[in-house]
Amino acid sequence: MKQYPAKPKKRKKTIDKNNRFDKSVLSASKYKLLDAFKERRSRTEELIEKSNVIHGKSICPGCGFPTIDEPDNYETCIICSWEDDGRDDKSDSSIHLPNSLSLVQHRINIAIYMEGFERKYTITNSIDDVIRNIKSFEEKVSNGHEEIAIDFETNLKKIFPTQNRLE
Repeated sequence: MKQYPAKPKKRKKTIDKNNRFDKSVLSASKYKLLDAFKERRSRTEELIEKSNVIHGKSICPGCGFPTIDEPDNYETCIICSWEDDGRDDKSDSSIHLPNSLSLVQHRINIAIYMEGFERKYTITNSIDDVIRNIKSFEEKVSNGHEEIAIDFETNLKKIFPTQNRLE
């Protein structure tokens, strides 16, 4: 005879391999891109920390730019469209909604775009100006005067005054 209430069975944590990105398949060049991403993100965090201006912005885990008002609150980055679901370096291989890629995959894509962007353009702003430009862009979007583009580079050009390296 069973006793009630029944004791809950302990469940093993299972990881669905379809919901994780296997980092072991990354090439050396992809790891190099991830390192470049992390270095740029660290520089941005240091610059924000050294700034005398209180910005109220947090770093987007997806692109490394200061675009997030409240971390881990499902806010979507206006530059890279990553929805901040609370994942960061500790769970960067998981793939689940709202984002269709793992954080690792997204960062590699961002690093590839940034590498090409930085070959073409020089971002000429201080961190304070960058954050002011991001806030200005957000305001234009909320007032209907500007739209967020689908592609990362177009959003960067809308936010950051750039100087063409060829000029």
